[in-house]
Amino acid sequence: MTTYSRGTPIREWRRKKGVRGEALDCRVYAVAGLQALIAMRPSLERECERIEMLVAKTGPQAPPKVSYSRRMNA
Repeated sequence: MTTYSRGTPIREWRRKKGVRGEALDCRVYAVAGLQALIAMRPSLERECERIEMLVAKTGPQAPPKVSYSRRMNA
């Protein structure tokens, strides 16, 4: 939809009444996450190398033990 502010056209997206918007929200979050990963790429590669070296030194670790609440099992 195009609206005007002080004579300048401004394009904006408006959801139709009764139509849910979760799919668009998920797409926007995914694009934002992708942009963040692209911006962090050099540091992510260094972090991957650091983790690989730690695993090579110590070997694979057992997963942590998970404790469940008694109320959850009732």
